[in-house]
Amino acid sequence: NFKRHHHPPNLYVLDLRNNMGGLLSAGIGLCEDILKQGQGIVELVGAKGPVDSHTVLSSSTAIPPHVPLVVLVNDQTASSSELVAAAIKDARRGLLMGTRTFGKGTVQAIVRMADNSAVQLTIGRFKSPDDSLIPYRGIVPQLKTSLPPDEEAVHKILSSHFDTPKQALEVLATSS
Repeated sequence: NFKRHHHPPNLYVLDLRNNMGGLLSAGIGLCEDILKQGQGIVELVGAKGPVDSHTVLSSSTAIPPHVPLVVLVNDQTASSSELVAAAIKDARRGLLMGTRTFGKGTVQAIVRMADNSAVQLTIGRFKSPDDSLIPYRGIVPQLKTSLPPDEEAVHKILSSHFDTPKQALEVLATSS
């Protein structure tokens, strides 16, 4: 049951806490919906160096670029969720809030064997658009704070940090 609002939101919150990732293509797709055309999303690095890189191709976004975005992260934000958080942070499109992410940042492939068993191999690592390796390091949010799991408590914390959505943009502008 979605409520229809008569006015557009003045702040978006993307909650990536406890999101252990998923498909690389899903993370890239989400970035396409949030970032501006031409902005970097991720570079994939293999054993012998760079393998592939992705930038935003679309000229339209699902979230208007003038509306502030806060991305909630924690130590269970991993894999493609970290890719999304890093791309948003590096593009300075949103403010990351929470605790350091898990630090997985790897690309894996499943290789089927002749006997129907399988082997999962790590075939690459993610690098953020600002050239930071994610594996083992994670992503440090600009606004470090412990966040409770329930939505109402998070809303109170957001309200205590930002009197207005404009203040969220000001915090983003002064953080690096």
